[in-house]
Amino acid sequence: MKIYFDGCSFTSGRPYLSDYETQRYSRKVSEHFQAEECNISKTGISNHRILRNFSVNYSDLLDECDLAVVQLTYRNRTEFYDDIKDDWHKINPVIPQNPKEYAAKVGSDEIICRSFRRKGEKWNAKFWTDYYMNVYSHKFGSGVEEMVFNSIKGIAAAKNIKLIMIGVPEVDINLPYDLLLENYPCRKGGHPNQLGHLMISRDLIKMIEVI
Repeated sequence: MKIYFDGCSFTSGRPYLSDYETQRYSRKVSEHFQAEECNISKTGISNHRILRNFSVNYSDLLDECDLAVVQLTYRNRTEFYDDIKDDWHKINPVIPQNPKEYAAKVGSDEIICRSFRRKGEKWNAKFWTDYYMNVYSHKFGSGVEEMVFNSIKGIAAAKNIKLIMIGVPEVDINLPYDLLLENYPCRKGGHPNQLGHLMISRDLIKMIEVI
């Protein structure tokens, strides 16, 4: 048996678990079913990346799997392709809520995309701050989330692969996720701690045993 896992830091366990490869929920689930763990999750990625992994990057790996557990992330994240560096870049505004609403509440947009500021990339910081302040909206993010959700469901059905969809806490959840990562023991910052990952794994095991 082989299980495909993807998501953001909630699924990767990095960098907040002391031994993320053995403590994260994907390992616990795989060990229970004596299955091969195929965890391709990555910290800070967007739903665009998760769909791209599922439909393109790891499509062949997916064909080898008996089950897919896919955790969608905060809807305001995105990515872009850099032709010069020949690589995809993740864009994480750091704020789980609508960045424009948050900036209005705190009276400053300095927190948005602060990683660019830390790296001295002033152009990127200004561009993506302008994007979140003037282009991005809650409706836009929700629409992308629904598109990704339905696309992954459709691909899994076409490949005849069992699927469990996991969501993260958002302002409003309008999609029929199988599991939401809320009400689990968490570390400061909102990530599930070691006990939280264990409890998530137990809930997933119960689901997998009946699908």
